[in-house]
Amino acid sequence: MRRSGHYSAAGAALLDVFLAVLVVTFLVFGSRQAGIDQVPPRRPLDTAVYVVLVLAGLALVSRRRAPGALFAIEVSLGLVYLGRGYPYGPLPVPIALAAYGLARRRGTRVTLAATGPAALALVLAYLVGYRPAGLLGGADAVAQAGWVLLPALVGGLVREVRAAAARAEEAAAGRRVEHERLRVAREVHDVVGHGLSVISLQAGVALHVLDRRPEQALPALEAIRATSIAALDELRATLGSGPPEGQVSGGLDRLDAIVDQLRGCGLTVEVQTVGVACALAPDMDLVALRVVQESLTNVLRHSGTATARVQLRYEPGLLGVAVSDDGAGRPADANPVGSGRGLAGLAQRATELGGSLQAGRGEGGGWRVIAALPLQPGAGSVQPR
Repeated sequence: MRRSGHYSAAGAALLDVFLAVLVVTFLVFGSRQAGIDQVPPRRPLDTAVYVVLVLAGLALVSRRRAPGALFAIEVSLGLVYLGRGYPYGPLPVPIALAAYGLARRRGTRVTLAATGPAALALVLAYLVGYRPAGLLGGADAVAQAGWVLLPALVGGLVREVRAAAARAEEAAAGRRVEHERLRVAREVHDVVGHGLSVISLQAGVALHVLDRRPEQALPALEAIRATSIAALDELRATLGSGPPEGQVSGGLDRLDAIVDQLRGCGLTVEVQTVGVACALAPDMDLVALRVVQESLTNVLRHSGTATARVQLRYEPGLLGVAVSDDGAGRPADANPVGSGRGLAGLAQRATELGGSLQAGRGEGGGWRVIAALPLQPGAGSVQPR
């Protein structure tokens, strides 16, 4: 990295030197030609004016490091040239380059404070050195201000455009970070919520039978151990430590394992697949699994029933996921989707995929969660906002 930065700085310095030499050549030969072409003849070029021209060109090597000092030098040399009435030639070019560089690298307030007086001084120097007559001559004098003001305007616009682009990129980076933070929070909620619910129920079973039938506590303890290991593996994968060894994917292929965990907690789960199952995009596959997992976890925690039904319906261009139970469900005035990380987060994720999620009381009682997820190409990628 250091070597690359060193080469970049060296390349920029060489470019500035090349530009300075090129401008010196242009000023010297351009001014000589101007002395030949202009009628009536102006003050002849002498040693002093060649020094001015060379200095005006060579000063450009500092255009990146000291734009303010460069602008002051170029304007001062221009005042000397114009005030003495030398043949009017290309000397305003380095002044314009310096004004552009000042506006590009300094704020609007500094630029206005420097370019305003400089433009007025150049106009006055032209009036003194060339004594223009008539309306056309006055216009030529006023035009000297343009060599400062117009490049400064362009430089300021370029600075603002680049600053706006940088702010937009920073905002986009912030949105990407926030999106990733929200994704991690959702995954942690889903993994921890499900795992802790299973562990809590299995621990209750183990405590209940520990004194009277200790041999029956062993399966509950084994379930606790397996659930905690699986939850920790998922957390490591979510937090960026890599996928657990042997885990190929994180979608509906894990549905059987989750159902087995819940059946071990005493919940009867019926799974039905309608239509021909097809491969899903990774994001779609994970959201479908999380809908089932969160819904069944809520059944385990809140419904007070021992039976839940899961239906996966594969239709042309659509995957329907429905989880229902016949328990007490939530209170009648409860927010159907909720305001936390669970169903609310899943509803947002389904919307980001172009689908939808609804939750509420079933027609025959209990609670029902229905998600519709599109299967068309391109629908399986959640983009940061």
